[in-house]
Amino acid sequence: MPRDILTGKFSSYYNQKTISNVREGAIACALSHLTLLQWFVTTSMESIIVLEDDAELDDNFVKMYNMFREQLPDDFELSQLFHHKQMHKQRKNKKFLIPRKNLVMKAYGSYGTVGYLVSRKGAEKILK
Repeated sequence: MPRDILTGKFSSYYNQKTISNVREGAIACALSHLTLLQWFVTTSMESIIVLEDDAELDDNFVKMYNMFREQLPDDFELSQLFHHKQMHKQRKNKKFLIPRKNLVMKAYGSYGTVGYLVSRKGAEKILK
């Protein structure tokens, strides 16, 4: 990866240690997410779904997403839409459960960015 990337548009988001320890593909992915969020905050949209280019949606995704949105608090900022199969044990941990919400949980450590929903306020916080 070119070293002049440290002085570019996104230089406040990473440093030499990041470049030395993080795969180039992961850095490129993060930069594409930041670019999308920068565009998003210039629009009038209230929220946006961000999906990786290789995300595969189930046939009933729209139905499940609509049910999920009904349970999501109005003041949400960011919510992961998918869980990595290696995180399945977290789904049963009572400290992450919310009463009467079977599709929405409190946050725990993420494992990738396959898909997430972000509000304008959430995007602005990420971009700070």
